[in-house]
Amino acid sequence: MKYLFTTLLFCLLCCWSSLIWSQTDTSIGQQVELRTSDGNTYVGEILSMTETEIVLKTSSLGEITLDRATVNKVVYRDSEQELDDKGYPIDYHNSTHYLVNPSGYALQKGQSYYENIGVFFNSYSVGITNNFTLSGGLELISPLFLQRVPSLYISPKLSFNFGEKAGAFSVGSTVLAAFDDDDVFSVGVVQAALTIGSRNNNFTFGTGIGFSFNDGLAEGLLPFYFSGMWRLSKKISFVTDNFVFTDFDGGFGLLSAAVRIHFAKNGSAFNAGLWRPTEDTGPVLALPFVSATIPIK
Repeated sequence: MKYLFTTLLFCLLCCWSSLIWSQTDTSIGQQVELRTSDGNTYVGEILSMTETEIVLKTSSLGEITLDRATVNKVVYRDSEQELDDKGYPIDYHNSTHYLVNPSGYALQKGQSYYENIGVFFNSYSVGITNNFTLSGGLELISPLFLQRVPSLYISPKLSFNFGEKAGAFSVGSTVLAAFDDDDVFSVGVVQAALTIGSRNNNFTFGTGIGFSFNDGLAEGLLPFYFSGMWRLSKKISFVTDNFVFTDFDGGFGLLSAAVRIHFAKNGSAFNAGLWRPTEDTGPVLALPFVSATIPIK
């Protein structure tokens, strides 16, 4: 009986090992995250796998060989999920914008997301092609507190990609329609943005000019913006949006800093930050900002 029990236990362990590594043949070429017993994590593509070793191709370390006995967890990544040089998921959805300003990057064809800013502002964006993104939305303050039809906006953006690590250039426009009894007040802005860097880590310089459908181009202030995002870890990015408004008599600025928290589902994120004008605001040091992005596809 003792020998029978030992034999059964040995067979069970063999079956368990077989189940854990049953993907040995099908794992070749897959993106994985390997966690070892010494606390390290390696992300890359499996080049080969034997009973004792795993050869992994990583972005930062090149090809490495790991002792299979030291690997205590294997996470197979979605084959459609792309990783940057540090092994962080490339966030196509949030790379198209900062807190409020657009970047040069566009959504890929068919990608889309819902965004909420400060509870009352809602928008939906979709990639019509790899170079053309269309956004639209509305605010809820008017119907909830002013008994008016909500203001609506639409924002098309055409992008020209230099390469996923080089940057992109975009031109676009945002048109806002506000309703007051029988009147419709429509204003907008035409923008251009130059982004340098990858989708996860970049800097953008942009400018624009406002217009009204009643009065034509806006005169006076000329807006510029400087924005950036940097992926600090798998779950955290730093984001900043900064405006500079100039005219012949001087100008003023509006600065911001925020943390973007990335969730497990790629493209979903929560932003929390502060805005502060460069002019004296008295006892008010900064204004809070919150927003959330939910990927639809």
